[in-house]
Amino acid sequence: MATNVNIDTGEILEEPDFVKLYIKDVCTVNGLTTPLYKMFYFMLCNMNYQNAVSYGAATKKAFLLESGIANSTFDNSVSKLIASGLIERIGKGEFRINKKYATKVSWSRVQSIEWTTKYTREGKTETVTFK
Repeated sequence: MATNVNIDTGEILEEPDFVKLYIKDVCTVNGLTTPLYKMFYFMLCNMNYQNAVSYGAATKKAFLLESGIANSTFDNSVSKLIASGLIERIGKGEFRINKKYATKVSWSRVQSIEWTTKYTREGKTETVTFK
């Protein structure tokens, strides 16, 4: 049992270190398909405090089995996530999540997350600020 949750009421007394992000919004704005969403979510759940995520053959195989995604879809999804700017490749099987969209910190250090999307004739601009 987690000590940060009141057993009787279910109230979260203290949030643990984790990624806090409105994943559905990020995915919608970036036009992610279901396989891309699954891949991005997998990366968010497994990133460290430097926003890096790495996986070996066993982790990749487990993810493929769990998500029902083919190896070729996995590789295509990684390429599309890189092209979208959500992640960058930093080595073989190693990626960094763009801090514009997510960061892993102790929730007690975050005062607010502000995400603004502005649409103009010139296109769309997004600003994400963690305070």
